Amino acid sequence: MRWKTVIAAVVLGSLLGVAAATSIYFVFDSLLPFWISAGVAVAAQFVAPVACGVLFYAWRTRRDFPRDGLTRCGHCSYILKGLSEPRCPECGTRL
Repeated sequence: MRWKTVIAAVVLGSLLGVAAATSIYFVFDSLLPFWISAGVAVAAQFVAPVACGVLFYAWRTRRDFPRDGLTRCGHCSYILKGLSEPRCPECGTRL
């Protein structure tokens, strides 16, 4: 697991969650009763970090796969055409 990416996702999500909760609380404070605006702010405090963290983690860990239709090694993307044994000749990964 990429711990630096996970930590960055949690920090980014927490910062955005605090910003979202604060802005939601101040926007809805005059429009709704206190318990509803506070509840929305608390919900945003928990939902925003999770959503932002998941999206940021998915974005950082995505892999760009070549779309040429050839079978490639899952580790190094070497084209696996005409092999005599089930092993990648480039990186040695067993297929």
